[in-house]
Amino acid sequence: TKLILLDSLLQEISDFSMMYLSHQELDALAGSIKTIELEDGGLEAWLNQSEIIGKLGVSAALEANQGSEEQVSRLLLDHGKVEYLVQQLVVLETWRLEILPLLLKQTDIKTSFPVYSVLFHESSCLTLLESILFHRDSVEALDDTGTDLLDYCVRSLVDLINADFTADNKGKEITEDTTEDAIEVKNEIKQHVFDSKVSNGMRSISILRYISDNMEVVSLGVLARLVTTHDVPGLLAQVIQDEPWFRDGNVWRDGQWTKEDEEDEPLEKMEAQAWICLYNILSSRDVMQKYELNNYRVGVLSRLQQRLQGYVLDQLPVLTHLHRWLVEIGISTPPETKPTLLLEVIPKLRDGLLARHGGRWEQLQAAQHDRFLRTEHDAMRNHALRLGETYDFDTLDHLLNQTATNQSELCIICGKKGDNRCSRCKKPRYCSRECQREHWTSHKAVCKPNK
Repeated sequence: TKLILLDSLLQEISDFSMMYLSHQELDALAGSIKTIELEDGGLEAWLNQSEIIGKLGVSAALEANQGSEEQVSRLLLDHGKVEYLVQQLVVLETWRLEILPLLLKQTDIKTSFPVYSVLFHESSCLTLLESILFHRDSVEALDDTGTDLLDYCVRSLVDLINADFTADNKGKEITEDTTEDAIEVKNEIKQHVFDSKVSNGMRSISILRYISDNMEVVSLGVLARLVTTHDVPGLLAQVIQDEPWFRDGNVWRDGQWTKEDEEDEPLEKMEAQAWICLYNILSSRDVMQKYELNNYRVGVLSRLQQRLQGYVLDQLPVLTHLHRWLVEIGISTPPETKPTLLLEVIPKLRDGLLARHGGRWEQLQAAQHDRFLRTEHDAMRNHALRLGETYDFDTLDHLLNQTATNQSELCIICGKKGDNRCSRCKKPRYCSRECQREHWTSHKAVCKPNK
């Protein structure tokens, strides 16, 4: 019963379910982050790192939401651990893509928690990176691992675009010797995998946005990879068209699905993140000099004109420049791309794992079989108990009852606390008359009396 309750609780990735840690405790945790090895899946080394990353991730989210000093980001920088987070992220993704499918072919699966703990570990790494990469110093600290993080985010965006929310995500590979209990556990795992892909895809949009906010400190090789190896503008355009943050009357906010409200603002945070990221990339001269703007790409980007409705430009006035550019490329011949010398940066972490373990996936699966598929594994059972103590319901209730600054309460121009609304439509907030006057130029076209 405790595992079932814990499993349900952990699905709320964005819960603030841990008491504040002291500076000394956070410093010790940050200094304890290490690299992990693929062959150690399910062992104490992985489980300890999962707990450390989870605690730091929740602490970073608490700091951001409460507006307090962001110690976690600074400590990770001081200890030089930002690259370690990317390393863990890539290892965990490789396990999910290469070893997990082999484990799911087995017929003696007895519990979903060990697998879910790895998916949670991956999501925790991504959540922590999302929190700290808001800061320029953290983006700069990525160094060469920026290539691996970029590739991870691109793969996650592709998964998000291809996610079929209407499909039954349960497994179909059932053999005669598979028990009903094993089938149920497999279906739970497959649903966890689907949910984690959606969550990771959403967070990848935010991470790409933060990288694009600080492109001046990102290596030229990584910037070129945005539009040469990958077509990130095209991916973002597709994401904006698909609106994956809406599903069955629910909207993705703060790391979870919540019920849509009739009075909700028309521009969701995730859509705003995607628009700003796209604008940043297309506004960068260094990037666009390497972007082959062929007819196909012009067609994909031009279709975004219909999405740039009044409410989008009203809430993100800077996109008026993007709208003008989209109109121009839609009626003019795309310029020829000048040949440039590109020094491609290789994703060393991912390529290194594939080179080292390629062809050994079955062997690794066999070695990790009992760790993930049996309930008797002591290390995993102790891990579950420690998580149960860390993410307890009393603490969860205490922290969820604490109010945090809501994004909708901020001034639409400068981001400060907005105590005043537009007197006519009652929608945008402002901190001062100066900000309201600045916004009126674009807002007056869509401002309608609130009846």
